[in-house]
Amino acid sequence: MNRIEVSNLNRQFLFRFEDVGKPKAGVAAKRVMERVSGVNIKPHYCRIEDKELDFYSDFSIIVLGLDSVEAQSYINAVACSFLERLLIQDERKMSKMSKDPQDLGAGGPE
Repeated sequence: MNRIEVSNLNRQFLFRFEDVGKPKAGVAAKRVMERVSGVNIKPHYCRIEDKELDFYSDFSIIVLGLDSVEAQSYINAVACSFLERLLIQDERKMSKMSKDPQDLGAGGPE
């Protein structure tokens, strides 16, 4: 579990001196929910690489504050895999559509 250290305080605006020793995920979630009304954040205390890929598919947005290059690379690959899925789905939809430019939103004189 990644805990707040004194060295984090000069570059992490969510953490305070009284947070030193506490889990980063919990403190960050609490501070964001205090600042942004209506947002609900559930902190997870594990390596992001240990979560199943389907775990990430339920999110509409992923916000990261990672120090680890390995973790950054992993989550970038996860996000790109979702984009690839969307592009493949969109391509399938497009191939089912008529080739008429008006069907593709090109419009034209009526």
